[in-house]
Amino acid sequence: MEKIEKILHKDREEIVSFCHRHNSIFIYGAGEVAQKMILYLKEEEIEIKGIVVGNGHKKETTYCGCYVTEIDDWVYEASDGIILGIAEDKQKRVFDDLLCAGMDKRNIYLQKIFGQQLSLWNNSAISIDENKDGKFFVSKKELDELGIQYKTDKSSQHHNYLRKYEFFLESYRTYEMNVLELGVFNGGSLSMWEKYFEKAFIYGVDINPDCQKYENARRKVIICDLSKKESYVTLKGLEPMIIVDDASHMWSHQIKALCYLFPSLKNGGIYIIEDLGTNFSERYVYNYDDASVSCYELLQEIAKIVTSGEMPVLSDMKPKSIPFADEIVSLAKQIEMIAFIRESCIMIKK
Repeated sequence: MEKIEKILHKDREEIVSFCHRHNSIFIYGAGEVAQKMILYLKEEEIEIKGIVVGNGHKKETTYCGCYVTEIDDWVYEASDGIILGIAEDKQKRVFDDLLCAGMDKRNIYLQKIFGQQLSLWNNSAISIDENKDGKFFVSKKELDELGIQYKTDKSSQHHNYLRKYEFFLESYRTYEMNVLELGVFNGGSLSMWEKYFEKAFIYGVDINPDCQKYENARRKVIICDLSKKESYVTLKGLEPMIIVDDASHMWSHQIKALCYLFPSLKNGGIYIIEDLGTNFSERYVYNYDDASVSCYELLQEIAKIVTSGEMPVLSDMKPKSIPFADEIVSLAKQIEMIAFIRESCIMIKK
């Protein structure tokens, strides 16, 4: 576990070193990038003293639990450090503003973990009718009908995952087992799984305490932060037969969940990672690419070993994947089958 924590995030050594050189750390910005940066620093157990925003941009007194102040009202010390929690294309202007306010450039960190906001699809994206299946899966209807009934975005009315999932999941319908889904949102998936798996106990995981309202006699919601390694201790103890990762879609979270939870899956169990489209960051706006490598790139290396039956040659691996070689090999040895569909990966454990 410790190795994963140390090699996973982009620019980790640089940003942690910057924070440790300063007595107090502030974040500039109160938008989506700042929010992700705050969550990342909390994951590294770095305390944030406050949030700084441009003059006239203070909308509330606190943001993500941190006090907010405008540049002109910010009283800073020579030992303070500030991280620009804004998109890269906006950083130079703010950097210059901070220099004009009297800050030393050595006390300013221009984050490179989260890039600029991009359009939702680039021009090379393939146009596909998401509501149409090929003939092979057309007979798999029951799980999708439940997905529509309970308004989950996994259904054919949105992502269209469920007909493919049912091909792999239908033989488990009467099993007495634990099903674990990472990410609860509005509880629709929990209801769907409970209805489909007649004897299973359904566990949902979410960071939002409000999600516990979706609990009942056969459903339990565990509140925890999947960026924290200690969260996985309890989850591994569940020994689920089925795991579905539909949580934050952050690259680091997808990789941690896969490395920490796949070994806890029962033999013959199924592990599904959803929304892998977010691993192709040039097509999406939401800055999921917080890790040094995408989950999809690791899955590619795993699939190569599963398919070839051979140990990897490091020189043949993509450079970004090499630090994770031990984890890639360990996972590949446990996998009977790995399959990719649009935006999702399905693995069966030996």
